[in-house]
Amino acid sequence: MQAAVLTIGDELTCGYRLDTNSQAISRRLSLIPVEVVLHLTVGDDLETIRSGLRVVQDAADVIVVTGGLGPTEDDLTRQAIAAHFGLELVEDAEALARIQERFARFGRKMPPELLTGNRIQAQVPAGSTIIYNDRGTASGFYLPVNEKHIFVTPGIPSEMEGMLEGFILPRLQDLVGDGRHVRRAALKVYGLPESGINERIRPMLARDRNPLLGLLPHRGTITIEVVATGSTPQEAEALVEADVAALRSTLGRYLISEDGRDLPQVVADLLSERGMTIATA
Repeated sequence: MQAAVLTIGDELTCGYRLDTNSQAISRRLSLIPVEVVLHLTVGDDLETIRSGLRVVQDAADVIVVTGGLGPTEDDLTRQAIAAHFGLELVEDAEALARIQERFARFGRKMPPELLTGNRIQAQVPAGSTIIYNDRGTASGFYLPVNEKHIFVTPGIPSEMEGMLEGFILPRLQDLVGDGRHVRRAALKVYGLPESGINERIRPMLARDRNPLLGLLPHRGTITIEVVATGSTPQEAEALVEADVAALRSTLGRYLISEDGRDLPQVVADLLSERGMTIATA
Protein backbone atom coordinates (compact mmCIF):
# COMPACT_ATOMS: atom_id res chain seq x y z
CA MET A 1 0.00 0.00 0.00
CA GLN A 2 1.35 3.41 -1.01
CA ALA A 3 0.45 6.87 0.26
CA ALA A 4 0.73 10.49 -0.83
CA VAL A 5 0.57 13.59 1.37
CA LEU A 6 -1.11 16.77 0.10
CA THR A 7 -0.56 19.85 2.26
CA ILE A 8 -2.62 22.96 1.54
CA GLY A 9 -2.00 26.59 2.44
CA ASP A 10 -0.68 29.83 1.01
CA GLU A 11 1.51 30.16 4.10
CA LEU A 12 3.34 27.01 2.95
CA THR A 13 3.74 27.88 -0.72
CA CYS A 14 4.88 31.42 0.17
CA GLY A 15 7.50 30.10 2.57
CA TYR A 16 6.12 31.76 5.69
CA ARG A 17 5.69 28.42 7.44
CA LEU A 18 7.52 25.10 7.20
CA ASP A 19 5.58 22.00 6.21
CA THR A 20 6.24 19.83 9.25
CA ASN A 21 3.05 17.82 8.72
CA SER A 22 4.41 15.86 5.75
CA GLN A 23 7.44 14.84 7.77
CA ALA A 24 5.38 13.72 10.76
CA ILE A 25 2.86 11.81 8.64
CA SER A 26 5.52 10.07 6.54
CA ARG A 27 7.54 9.01 9.55
CA ARG A 28 4.54 7.40 11.21
CA LEU A 29 3.14 5.76 8.09
CA SER A 30 6.49 4.18 7.29
CA LEU A 31 6.31 2.23 10.53
CA ILE A 32 2.98 0.49 9.74
CA PRO A 33 4.41 0.04 7.04
CA VAL A 34 2.75 2.21 4.39
CA GLU A 35 5.19 3.60 1.82
CA VAL A 36 4.87 7.35 1.19
CA VAL A 37 5.74 8.03 -2.44
CA LEU A 38 4.82 11.70 -2.85
CA HIS A 39 4.65 15.00 -0.97
CA LEU A 40 2.78 17.84 -2.70
CA THR A 41 2.04 21.35 -1.43
CA VAL A 42 -0.51 23.67 -3.04
CA GLY A 43 -2.00 27.05 -2.19
CA ASP A 44 -5.49 28.04 -1.09
CA ASP A 45 -7.15 28.06 -4.50
CA LEU A 46 -10.06 25.81 -5.44
CA GLU A 47 -8.80 24.76 -8.87
CA THR A 48 -5.21 24.39 -7.67
CA ILE A 49 -6.38 22.07 -4.89
CA ARG A 50 -8.36 20.02 -7.41
CA SER A 51 -5.27 19.79 -9.63
CA GLY A 52 -3.28 18.59 -6.63
CA LEU A 53 -5.93 15.98 -5.89
CA ARG A 54 -5.60 14.61 -9.41
CA VAL A 55 -1.85 14.26 -8.98
CA VAL A 56 -1.95 12.47 -5.63
CA GLN A 57 -4.91 10.33 -6.70
CA ASP A 58 -2.85 8.98 -9.59
CA ALA A 59 0.14 8.30 -7.35
CA ALA A 60 -1.21 6.42 -4.35
CA ASP A 61 -3.96 4.34 -2.73
CA VAL A 62 -3.92 6.37 0.48
CA ILE A 63 -4.07 10.16 0.43
CA VAL A 64 -3.57 12.28 3.54
CA VAL A 65 -4.61 15.91 3.11
CA THR A 66 -3.88 18.62 5.67
CA GLY A 67 -4.95 22.25 5.81
CA GLY A 68 -7.74 24.41 4.44
CA LEU A 69 -10.43 23.35 6.92
CA GLY A 70 -10.69 26.66 8.77
CA PRO A 71 -13.65 29.07 8.91
CA THR A 72 -12.42 31.71 6.45
CA GLU A 73 -13.23 32.20 2.78
CA ASP A 74 -9.83 30.94 1.63
CA ASP A 75 -10.27 27.60 3.45
CA LEU A 76 -11.47 25.56 0.49
CA THR A 77 -10.32 21.99 1.03
CA ARG A 78 -13.68 20.40 1.80
CA GLN A 79 -15.31 22.23 -1.12
CA ALA A 80 -12.53 21.18 -3.50
CA ILE A 81 -12.73 17.52 -2.48
CA ALA A 82 -16.53 17.49 -2.76
CA ALA A 83 -16.39 19.11 -6.20
CA HIS A 84 -13.58 16.83 -7.37
CA PHE A 85 -15.58 13.69 -6.62
CA GLY A 86 -19.01 15.13 -7.47
CA LEU A 87 -20.31 14.97 -3.90
CA GLU A 88 -22.55 17.24 -1.84
CA LEU A 89 -21.39 18.78 1.41
CA VAL A 90 -23.50 17.60 4.35
CA GLU A 91 -23.61 18.94 7.88
CA ASP A 92 -22.84 16.65 10.80
CA ALA A 93 -25.00 17.46 13.83
CA GLU A 94 -22.50 16.23 16.41
CA ALA A 95 -19.64 18.17 14.80
CA LEU A 96 -21.76 21.34 14.92
CA ALA A 97 -22.68 20.66 18.55
CA ARG A 98 -19.00 20.29 19.39
CA ILE A 99 -18.24 23.67 17.81
CA GLN A 100 -21.05 25.32 19.78
CA GLU A 101 -19.86 23.63 22.97
CA ARG A 102 -16.33 24.91 22.36
CA PHE A 103 -17.67 28.46 21.93
CA ALA A 104 -19.62 28.06 25.18
CA ARG A 105 -16.54 26.91 27.12
CA PHE A 106 -14.93 30.23 26.28
CA GLY A 107 -18.04 32.18 27.25
CA ARG A 108 -19.10 32.88 23.68
CA LYS A 109 -22.23 32.06 21.73
CA MET A 110 -22.02 31.09 18.09
CA PRO A 111 -24.22 33.61 16.21
CA PRO A 112 -27.19 31.94 14.46
CA GLU A 113 -26.43 33.81 11.26
CA LEU A 114 -23.17 31.91 10.87
CA LEU A 115 -24.26 29.84 7.88
CA THR A 116 -20.66 30.00 6.70
CA GLY A 117 -17.57 30.52 8.81
CA ASN A 118 -17.39 28.25 11.82
CA ARG A 119 -20.53 26.36 10.82
CA ILE A 120 -18.95 25.13 7.60
CA GLN A 121 -16.36 23.37 9.75
CA ALA A 122 -19.09 20.83 10.57
CA GLN A 123 -19.63 20.01 6.89
CA VAL A 124 -18.03 17.10 5.03
CA PRO A 125 -18.50 15.46 1.63
CA ALA A 126 -21.36 12.94 1.56
CA GLY A 127 -20.20 9.43 2.38
CA SER A 128 -17.44 10.60 4.72
CA THR A 129 -16.75 9.45 8.24
CA ILE A 130 -16.22 12.41 10.55
CA ILE A 131 -12.92 12.62 12.45
CA TYR A 132 -13.85 14.69 15.48
CA ASN A 133 -11.39 17.31 16.68
CA ASP A 134 -10.65 17.37 20.41
CA ARG A 135 -8.12 20.20 19.96
CA GLY A 136 -9.99 22.70 17.77
CA THR A 137 -13.20 23.47 15.90
CA ALA A 138 -12.50 21.99 12.46
CA SER A 139 -13.55 18.36 12.02
CA GLY A 140 -11.53 16.14 9.74
CA PHE A 141 -12.97 13.34 7.66
CA TYR A 142 -12.24 9.99 6.04
CA LEU A 143 -13.59 9.43 2.53
CA PRO A 144 -13.28 6.04 0.82
CA VAL A 145 -13.98 6.76 -2.84
CA ASN A 146 -12.92 5.30 -6.20
CA GLU A 147 -10.84 2.62 -4.43
CA LYS A 148 -8.87 5.37 -2.68
CA HIS A 149 -8.67 6.11 1.03
CA ILE A 150 -8.66 9.86 1.67
CA PHE A 151 -7.97 11.26 5.13
CA VAL A 152 -8.37 15.00 5.66
CA THR A 153 -7.20 16.91 8.74
CA PRO A 154 -6.65 20.53 9.78
CA GLY A 155 -3.22 21.96 9.06
CA ILE A 156 -2.46 22.94 12.66
CA PRO A 157 0.16 20.33 13.65
CA SER A 158 -1.29 19.53 17.08
CA GLU A 159 -4.76 18.98 15.61
CA MET A 160 -3.39 16.92 12.73
CA GLU A 161 -1.34 14.76 15.09
CA GLY A 162 -4.36 14.08 17.29
CA MET A 163 -6.31 12.78 14.30
CA LEU A 164 -3.31 10.90 12.94
CA GLU A 165 -2.77 8.99 16.17
CA GLY A 166 -6.41 8.61 17.14
CA PHE A 167 -7.99 7.71 13.80
CA ILE A 168 -5.75 7.52 10.74
CA LEU A 169 -3.08 5.12 11.97
CA PRO A 170 -5.55 2.63 13.49
CA ARG A 171 -7.68 2.73 10.32
CA LEU A 172 -4.65 2.18 8.09
CA GLN A 173 -3.53 -0.69 10.29
CA ASP A 174 -6.91 -2.29 9.66
CA LEU A 175 -6.58 -1.65 5.92
CA VAL A 176 -3.15 -3.26 5.80
CA GLY A 177 -5.00 -6.24 7.22
CA ASP A 178 -2.12 -8.50 8.20
CA GLY A 179 -3.60 -9.30 11.59
CA ARG A 180 -0.73 -7.60 13.38
CA HIS A 181 -1.13 -5.17 16.26
CA VAL A 182 1.03 -2.07 16.64
CA ARG A 183 2.08 -0.33 19.86
CA ARG A 184 4.25 2.77 20.16
CA ALA A 185 6.21 4.77 22.70
CA ALA A 186 7.95 8.14 22.36
CA LEU A 187 10.92 8.79 24.64
CA LYS A 188 12.67 12.14 24.96
CA VAL A 189 16.42 12.50 25.44
CA TYR A 190 18.16 15.74 26.38
CA GLY A 191 21.85 16.54 26.83
CA LEU A 192 23.13 13.79 24.57
CA PRO A 193 23.69 14.29 20.82
CA GLU A 194 22.22 11.98 18.22
CA SER A 195 25.64 10.46 17.56
CA GLY A 196 26.04 9.69 21.26
CA ILE A 197 22.67 7.98 21.41
CA ASN A 198 23.52 6.04 18.27
CA GLU A 199 26.72 4.71 19.86
CA ARG A 200 24.91 3.59 23.00
CA ILE A 201 21.98 1.82 21.34
CA ARG A 202 23.41 0.83 17.95
CA PRO A 203 22.23 -2.84 18.09
CA MET A 204 18.68 -1.65 18.81
CA LEU A 205 18.63 0.48 15.64
CA ALA A 206 18.85 -2.49 13.26
CA ARG A 207 16.11 -2.27 10.64
CA ASP A 208 15.32 -5.98 10.78
CA ARG A 209 14.38 -6.11 14.46
CA ASN A 210 11.07 -5.79 16.27
CA PRO A 211 10.51 -3.24 17.73
CA LEU A 212 11.77 -0.69 15.22
CA LEU A 213 13.46 2.38 16.67
CA GLY A 214 13.76 5.80 15.05
CA LEU A 215 15.61 8.95 16.16
CA LEU A 216 14.21 12.42 15.53
CA PRO A 217 16.24 15.46 16.66
CA HIS A 218 14.41 18.73 17.26
CA ARG A 219 15.73 21.84 18.99
CA GLY A 220 18.17 20.08 21.26
CA THR A 221 15.89 17.21 22.19
CA ILE A 222 16.02 13.77 20.57
CA THR A 223 12.82 11.74 20.30
CA ILE A 224 13.26 7.98 20.23
CA GLU A 225 10.23 6.33 18.68
CA VAL A 226 9.68 2.68 19.58
CA VAL A 227 7.22 0.82 17.36
CA ALA A 228 6.44 -2.85 17.96
CA THR A 229 4.18 -5.29 16.14
CA GLY A 230 2.71 -8.43 17.61
CA SER A 231 0.07 -11.05 16.97
CA THR A 232 -1.85 -9.68 19.96
CA PRO A 233 -1.99 -6.23 21.60
CA GLN A 234 -0.39 -7.72 24.70
CA GLU A 235 2.55 -9.11 22.73
CA ALA A 236 3.17 -5.76 21.03
CA GLU A 237 2.91 -3.89 24.34
CA ALA A 238 5.35 -6.28 26.02
CA LEU A 239 7.90 -5.71 23.25
CA VAL A 240 7.61 -1.94 23.66
CA GLU A 241 7.96 -2.16 27.43
CA ALA A 242 11.08 -4.32 27.12
CA ASP A 243 12.77 -1.81 24.82
CA VAL A 244 11.74 1.13 27.01
CA ALA A 245 13.30 -0.61 30.01
CA ALA A 246 16.51 -1.24 28.06
CA LEU A 247 16.65 2.39 26.92
CA ARG A 248 16.02 3.59 30.47
CA SER A 249 18.97 1.54 31.69
CA THR A 250 21.27 2.55 28.84
CA LEU A 251 20.53 6.27 28.66
CA GLY A 252 20.16 6.94 32.38
CA ARG A 253 19.86 10.61 33.34
CA TYR A 254 19.69 11.73 29.71
CA LEU A 255 16.23 10.19 29.38
CA ILE A 256 13.84 12.96 30.48
CA SER A 257 10.46 11.41 29.66
CA GLU A 258 8.91 8.15 28.50
CA ASP A 259 5.51 9.54 27.55
CA GLY A 260 6.34 12.05 24.82
CA ARG A 261 6.63 15.12 27.05
CA ASP A 262 9.24 17.68 25.97
CA LEU A 263 11.70 19.36 28.34
CA PRO A 264 9.55 22.46 29.08
CA GLN A 265 6.58 20.26 30.03
CA VAL A 266 8.76 17.99 32.17
CA VAL A 267 10.14 21.02 34.03
CA ALA A 268 6.66 22.51 34.45
CA ASP A 269 5.31 19.23 35.82
CA LEU A 270 8.19 18.89 38.29
CA LEU A 271 7.66 22.45 39.51
CA SER A 272 3.94 21.84 39.89
CA GLU A 273 4.54 18.65 41.90
CA ARG A 274 6.78 20.60 44.28
CA GLY A 275 4.54 23.67 44.49
CA MET A 276 7.24 25.82 42.92
CA THR A 277 7.30 28.48 40.20
CA ILE A 278 9.94 30.15 38.05
CA ALA A 279 10.36 33.91 37.79
CA THR A 280 12.59 35.78 35.33
CA ALA A 281 13.69 39.39 35.26
